[in-house]
Amino acid sequence: MLGVYLGSNFLLSNNPFYYHHSCVSPNQERDSHWHDHMEIILFEYGEGGVEYCGHDGIHTVYNGDIAVCNAGEVHSLHMEHGTNHHYCLYMHRDILKDFGIDVGLVEFDTIIRDEEITRRFLRIKDLLWQPNDAPVPHKTKMIAKAETLSLIAMLYKDHSQPRSLEEM
Repeated sequence: MLGVYLGSNFLLSNNPFYYHHSCVSPNQERDSHWHDHMEIILFEYGEGGVEYCGHDGIHTVYNGDIAVCNAGEVHSLHMEHGTNHHYCLYMHRDILKDFGIDVGLVEFDTIIRDEEITRRFLRIKDLLWQPNDAPVPHKTKMIAKAETLSLIAMLYKDHSQPRSLEEM
């Protein structure tokens, strides 16, 4: 099954960043889907897999791995053993364009194993996750946005390349 996932909070919040926690149970698969924005996934614990349309096979991910789903890229998550907890950070294409990154012209690496990028993502998670879904204070949101832009700059510098002409 193929779907477009835009998440109602992402659409309704009018916020260029959307963040959520999720888990995939054993033998569970998230339907193949795509979205018009960029998604960065941090796998906090548990082993799993990410499948990208047009790439060979399922990419195995472990604790601390980052998976990037480029805008318009069909992808799905898989679990075979245990439960996997992961955090997703979505960036609207307009905020990236304002930052000088056109997601239509740039492709980010799909699986990233980089301690500094993982540490930066965990910092964002710690800033935005509130017990019992309590509201995040405004100052904390501003710090999280700055951290997110720093994360994007690191990904752009070390883990991206121009999209090939066949993909455009």
